[in-house]
Amino acid sequence: MHHTSLPPIAWGFTSQNFLGFIPPSLDAARSFLSDARLQGLQWIELRDPDAVLSLAECQELAAYAKLLGLEVNYSAQRGLLAGDLSVILPRAIANTACFNGPRTLRILALRGSDAYGWTDDEFAAVLKQAKQAASMAAKQGVSLSIENADVALFGKSGAYRGMDDFFSQLDESILWQLDTANLFLGPVAVSPNQAAAFIQRFASRVSYLHLKTAGAKTALPILADNPLAFGSILNLLAEHKRLYVVIELASDESPAAIKTNFQNGLLYLRQIGLRS
Repeated sequence: MHHTSLPPIAWGFTSQNFLGFIPPSLDAARSFLSDARLQGLQWIELRDPDAVLSLAECQELAAYAKLLGLEVNYSAQRGLLAGDLSVILPRAIANTACFNGPRTLRILALRGSDAYGWTDDEFAAVLKQAKQAASMAAKQGVSLSIENADVALFGKSGAYRGMDDFFSQLDESILWQLDTANLFLGPVAVSPNQAAAFIQRFASRVSYLHLKTAGAKTALPILADNPLAFGSILNLLAEHKRLYVVIELASDESPAAIKTNFQNGLLYLRQIGLRS
């Protein structure tokens, strides 16, 4: 199956795939960039959960990426309600601003006390936090992207707020980092049709994608058929001039196994007509 109407796609991987074995460091990041170049990829998501890389290290990495002809999106790992978000944010924004690529500060939509979404108080807090983070990021020429992590896609009136409520309340300059597996791994089951409707509604906000496969209860360490097919998801985003997509895999027994899974993922994408 070929998807002739798709916009140009920049393919890459996220260093999250290896985080269980390789902690963030300057040397590790340089190695990831070299690997991406050797594999003919266009970019990487450089995951640094606690923003431990220094500004000088990110500047050095940005120069190396430019030399290799690669783009990078730097990515810390915090939820909107994290107690230390205000500590992480300035470092994450400054590091993100070093690189050419999506240039977006990624923050997770994570639940607070509710089992499904956000309480009204939490909802007010995440809206405030998102607006403040977006304002801080904009001063350094960086956008804000919120990843659909573990909050229900659809809120339930009188019970909890969901991702649909969240994006509906925010300016369209606040973007969506779309995770294709998390659509189906949240606390409230959604059908492929419901997920497609959600994507269609907020398609213009998508900054980049984690192409990841949802299993019955968790994400898989391989790329395989997703409940909503990857081709269908990308077709819903056909109005974008360019799409940034990284392959994200759940961890496996070793870095070598993860690399093999990644290579098989590239083959899978060719088999389904998404890569030439």
